Amino acid sequence: IYYSINKSIPLLANLIHIYEDDNIYVKNTIDFIDYNILSNFVVAYSNNRPIIFYFKLVDKFEELFVSTFDLNSRSWSKPIQITKSNKNKIYLSVLQDESSNYHIVFSENHDNKYYCKYVNISLENNFLKINQESIISKDVMCLFPSIIKENSTIYIQWVEYFDLYICKSCDLGMNWSKPIMDKNISNQPFIRYQYISDNITSIFAPKNNLSLNSLPIK
Repeated sequence: IYYSINKSIPLLANLIHIYEDDNIYVKNTIDFIDYNILSNFVVAYSNNRPIIFYFKLVDKFEELFVSTFDLNSRSWSKPIQITKSNKNKIYLSVLQDESSNYHIVFSENHDNKYYCKYVNISLENNFLKINQESIISKDVMCLFPSIIKENSTIYIQWVEYFDLYICKSCDLGMNWSKPIMDKNISNQPFIRYQYISDNITSIFAPKNNLSLNSLPIK
């Protein structure tokens, strides 16, 4: 899955899916994307079906959409709009839990300051239900937010300038702790590690010393 951009038509892209079926490669167009800033998309899986989350402009603002691949028809469902906040968004992270709920976090622009925004949804047979939607913090700017899950606890980790922040939820995203700055990691070189995992999409950790034990999550 990738973006295909025509340089002669700026700020427009096709979201393309290519898959192999019985030694034949098939190409699908998932959606046509217009954007202010091209951000990442996230692919999750439910019963071996790929599900894609991505941003697309609606009335000049990025909103979050989801589409599911039908294994029988070999086609993508009509995209479903998740957010309707009329605010620009960037940096997407998504995890699915054991109850098939999706935990979503991104940066959302509020008066030229990007806040950490969290959304919890369930998606069954293309029926969308928003279980929780909240701004995690209005005091700390949010860049590159990431969802991390350890057992029944969910963490959000993000960067503000050169500092690393983290908060947690012990009830699957219904309530969140106040974000705290991880001084141990912030005071040394750290980088972002990218994953394809059921528990981590990406994580900030000390350079050359990746460990969940380095996070203040006890």
